[in-house]
Amino acid sequence: MKAIQILDQLKFPVELKDKIKFKLDNGFFLEVKNNVDIKTPLHYLFDLNKDSNHKNIIKIGNNSKLIFIDENISEDKELDYTCELEVILGENSELYYLNLNNFSDKVKSVFLSKCVIEKDSKLKCFSGHLGSGILSSKREIILNGEGSDGKNIEIVFGNKEQIFNISSNLIHKVPNTKGNVLVKNVLKDNSKMDFNGLIRIEKGAQKSDSLLQDHSILLSKNARANAIPSLEIEANDVRCTHSASSGQVDEDQIFYLMSRGLDINEAEKFIVMGFLQPILEDLNVKEVKEKIIKIIENKWNN
Repeated sequence: MKAIQILDQLKFPVELKDKIKFKLDNGFFLEVKNNVDIKTPLHYLFDLNKDSNHKNIIKIGNNSKLIFIDENISEDKELDYTCELEVILGENSELYYLNLNNFSDKVKSVFLSKCVIEKDSKLKCFSGHLGSGILSSKREIILNGEGSDGKNIEIVFGNKEQIFNISSNLIHKVPNTKGNVLVKNVLKDNSKMDFNGLIRIEKGAQKSDSLLQDHSILLSKNARANAIPSLEIEANDVRCTHSASSGQVDEDQIFYLMSRGLDINEAEKFIVMGFLQPILEDLNVKEVKEKIIKIIENKWNN
C-alpha cells in the first residue's frame, strides 16, 4: 500500500484530521489520538536547502497504531543539519518509524532521538544511513512499562570519504520488557564508521530480554569500522547478549561466485546484498525497501 505523503498542514489528508494533529514549526509535531489505527503509512519528506536545527515530536495515543516514514534529502551544497526527535508511545500502542537519510555528501548531519515506551507498547525503528559527508546518530529507547518491546534496526552504507558515528542505547527500567538492536554496515573506499551500543537493565527490571548486534563488511583496505558494545546489568534474572564482527568479504565466496560466471564486482555486490537482505526483507513498506536498494546500487557505482 502506497504511503500518504504529508508536506504541510494544508496538504494533510482530510480524512485524518480528526484522528491526527500535525504542525510544522522548525520541525514537526505529530500526535495520533487514542484508539486510532492508521493503516496507511504516512510519509514526511524534508528537503534541506539551508542550515537548519529542528525538533520533531511523535506522540502515539493509547491503543493506537501508526507507520511513519521520515525521509531526508538535500541540495548538493555544504549544509549543516541537526534534528532532535522525541517519541512517546502510550499504553498498548504501536509505532513503526522508518528514517531514510539521503542527504548530499556535502552535508554534515546530527540526529538525536529519545523514545519512551509505556506498558504493552511496541516500537520498531529503522534507519537507513546512506547520505551525508559526516553523519552522527544517537538513539535512546527507554522501556518504561511492563510488556513494552523496543527494536532499533540500522543500515549504514558508506563510500568515498563518508564518516558515520552511530550510537544506540536500550534502557530497561521495569520487569518483563524486550529490546533488540541490530546494526549492519557496508563500507567502501575510504569510508569510516564508529558504533557505540549500550544495553542497561536497571535494578528491579527482572525478566528483561535484550540483544545488541553490530556487523560490518569492509570492501576496501582503507575502510574502517569500530564497534564498542556495552552491557550494564543490575538485575539477576535476565537474558542479555551482544555480538560484533568486522571483516572483508570471504575470498572463497568470491571465488565460488566468479566460477559461476560473475565478475568480481558482481560477486561482491551479490554477497553484500545477501548480508543486508534479512533487514531489507523485514521492511514491510515496499516503497522504502525499493528506494534503499536503488540508492545502494547508485552508491555502489559511485
